[in-house]
Amino acid sequence: PRRCGRRRVRVCVLGEAALNAARTVSYPHYVFEILAHAGVFHLKIEIANLESQLSQLRLLVTVGEGQLSESLKAKLSAWVDGGGMWLSIGGLAGMETLLGVKRAEVTYKNWGGGMRSLGEGYLVAGDAKHPMLGHLNRPLHYFGGAAVDASDAKVIASGNGAHGRSTGQNVLFERASGKGKCILIAPDLTGTVVYIQQGHGISRDGVPAPDGTSPVNDGVLKSDDGAV
Repeated sequence: PRRCGRRRVRVCVLGEAALNAARTVSYPHYVFEILAHAGVFHLKIEIANLESQLSQLRLLVTVGEGQLSESLKAKLSAWVDGGGMWLSIGGLAGMETLLGVKRAEVTYKNWGGGMRSLGEGYLVAGDAKHPMLGHLNRPLHYFGGAAVDASDAKVIASGNGAHGRSTGQNVLFERASGKGKCILIAPDLTGTVVYIQQGHGISRDGVPAPDGTSPVNDGVLKSDDGAV
């Protein structure tokens, strides 16, 4: 059991945006439901304990954004260089240099600073032989996430817009650092799963397909009108 425990994935939710604040990830704690449903052995680690336990980890998964202390940032960089594997979902945590990316400029400036979101789109594999992408036979639908550009990271997947056209936005990044590696999944993974499972509030009739199939515009508000 002890050896098995050491090999488990440690998962840390870095933080969740306050109400009405810009965010890159929604429902970050839902990652534990996703992993449990998939049967993936994992252990939850609180951000307050991350610095003291980091040296014991082999694989770390973080979800969302968070303000990391300078000491934790230094330890995280050293840990990756020493052979640690870090998978970040929808957040940079101030570690742009380690991840090899930079946050994209916001489209419109505002008093709160703003945060550019990926919006709705599709993840398109760039390297079909990559272990993370080799099983895909079609683009993956996503909703929201952190819009970033590569600075020193390898791009392994790009994004298409809601209508399937290329946006020039990259969404999956990989960077080796010393003996370790970092991977950034920019789309909002947890929020996307929740959105697809639960849909959204219905306030208008649905839009049918251009070829006339799926005629959901029948004047009745129903769950089908918000299906994605």
